[in-house]
Amino acid sequence: MAEPTLDELKQQRASTKGSISRIKNIVESNSNALTSTELECRLGILESYFKQILAYQTKIEVLLPTDTSRGEIEDLYITAKTKILSLLGTGRRSSVADMTVSTVPHTISHLPKQRLPKFSGRYSDYKNFINSYNNLVENDLSLTKIEKFNYLLSCLSDQALGTVKAFQVTEAIYPKALLSLKERYDNDCLIFLEYISQLIELPKVQKASSVSLRNLVDNISALISSLLSIGSHENICNAIIIHIAMSKVDTDTQSKWDEQLDYKKLPDWKDCASILNKRCQYLEARDSKQIRSEQCVKTFNKHSSTKPTIVNPHRPQTSLAANQRSCILCRDLNHSITNCKKFLELSVMDRFWKTKKLGLCLNCLGKGHSVSRCPSSYKCKTCKQAHHSLLHRTQPADTNSGIDTSSDTSGQSTSAATHSAMEKEQVPEAQVILATALVLIKDSSEGFQLGRVLLDSGSQVNFINEKFANSLGLKKHRKNVDIVGIGVTETKIKYQTQSTIRSRYSNFEISLEFLVAPSITGYQPEASLNVSSWNLPSNLELADENFNQPSQIDLLLGAEAFFDLLESGQIKLGEGLPSLQQTALGWIVSGRYKSKYNTTKKASCVANTLEVGLDKYFEKFFEFEEIQGLQSIWSEEQNECEKHFIDTIKVLPSGRLMVQLPFKKHPSCLGGSYDIAFRRFLSLERRLSKNASIKSQYSDFLKEYERLGH
Repeated sequence: MAEPTLDELKQQRASTKGSISRIKNIVESNSNALTSTELECRLGILESYFKQILAYQTKIEVLLPTDTSRGEIEDLYITAKTKILSLLGTGRRSSVADMTVSTVPHTISHLPKQRLPKFSGRYSDYKNFINSYNNLVENDLSLTKIEKFNYLLSCLSDQALGTVKAFQVTEAIYPKALLSLKERYDNDCLIFLEYISQLIELPKVQKASSVSLRNLVDNISALISSLLSIGSHENICNAIIIHIAMSKVDTDTQSKWDEQLDYKKLPDWKDCASILNKRCQYLEARDSKQIRSEQCVKTFNKHSSTKPTIVNPHRPQTSLAANQRSCILCRDLNHSITNCKKFLELSVMDRFWKTKKLGLCLNCLGKGHSVSRCPSSYKCKTCKQAHHSLLHRTQPADTNSGIDTSSDTSGQSTSAATHSAMEKEQVPEAQVILATALVLIKDSSEGFQLGRVLLDSGSQVNFINEKFANSLGLKKHRKNVDIVGIGVTETKIKYQTQSTIRSRYSNFEISLEFLVAPSITGYQPEASLNVSSWNLPSNLELADENFNQPSQIDLLLGAEAFFDLLESGQIKLGEGLPSLQQTALGWIVSGRYKSKYNTTKKASCVANTLEVGLDKYFEKFFEFEEIQGLQSIWSEEQNECEKHFIDTIKVLPSGRLMVQLPFKKHPSCLGGSYDIAFRRFLSLERRLSKNASIKSQYSDFLKEYERLGH
């Protein structure tokens, strides 16, 4: 219950003071007519009123220390009591004569002494506890605040004791300790939810028994009454539905609901359903992102893994390619030219000339079309140009067939070839792991989708992949920016967009502007990393759980947000291993990594040294092949349109250009449009002739139009 206000306390004090004055007046005016029994009864009532008015006065003085009514109240009480005692005289019973202010107004009770209530921190027990405590301890004016504080500590245990145990036991601190307990446990929402849990978790009656059944009914009735004292039947139904729903979902979703629950009001199913729907959208976006990442990793591993037999990295795109299983070079029906042993044993230069001689497409090694009309969307996996990976002059996959090609960079001209067999030791190579994280990015529908970001403190701007920006539906604005990189290389950016980034683990959220780039970087990392021996702490929330698997980068965060993300935690994994850094997005993994394992493998090596000039000529062959067929052949109408433009374009004195509109064949092909336009003109004249005002305005408008030179 709420504490009474100062005005309410003054009103209660005035009412009690009036009752004391009434007893005093009755005794003074009827002193001869009152019997001893009546006087004793009025004395008992006087004592009770005096105790009440002292309680009111104490509370008033707490709220208003300048109040001076206590002396007047005591004088009134002493006057009334003295008059009663003088009338009773020496014949008054000792029990009455010995009464003091602290005595209880009612007769001595033979009931057993009441025990103080106990409270362990269970929300549903708080109100029963505090009511009993107030009646037995808090409202007892004979107790000091130090005594009340000690009684309070003896009543509490477990979590409830921890709430006030840290307070120093003094009179000044006691009200603060009691208020802290109230703020902690006097929460209708939490009490309501605990009642719901108790209601649903009541044990099942296993055997037909009147005692068990009666106990169950009594418990349910008591819980329903307690629930109705806080909320309505609708609130009870909502809470039960939510409790059942939350018991069916996973623990992470339960935690999300508990974190977003507003404990100032009773739960509502609409709010719960809204949060569950938002959680569902997040999981759908995450699963979709994970599937895309896995597909990218599979594709990357397929193109980068080394196998004993080289296969065509270009997937068949047409039925022609699918049916082209026979080898054009050796006429074997069991394999294609990409798996032909004779073709693979050739040098890259010989493969190129053989492909040209057979009339094959340099991009997919198929027959019947050129590079410019190749239906395959795949390019060279090394340089991304329009030629097959087997025709790339530094093709690393040649090691699969026992061939290794390398070019002479010394500038000396030689065409000698040296063949040798050797034992090649693969020494461990160090690489640097870049910091990546998975974040939530707001899309055009105000929802959030999962994206992979690269953290770069050396960038002055933020970037977003154009494909990813389109998938989010973000609105792009025109902005011409030149991005300068290493070696003063320039990249032109044409668009800019804006979105909000949110952490998956904390409340961190920031709105940033992004430059839209066709691509940000390649897969990070370049190849899968074995982290089984790194001893990564299992209790950490990694910003990117798949940091060791190659995947595409959707965004790049520069220095604008980088340092706002950093937090104090840092863990060194060991020598030759990267470090863990705590951020608002989770723990990121970054730093230099060096494998501890040395492996050796046998490989035959063919070292070919070619003239630098020959390499340049070799590149030109690909350029010539790619350029062929790119120029479109214009149709007759397009040629006529260009000729019409050249013949009719004029420069006006004002500096503007004027050109006649081209007509297809002859204007007569437009049909009978003149007759239709003429009929409409006559119809307009008839309508204007019926309204002189509109006709005048129409004529004035046309005259003004003509006067302005249109």
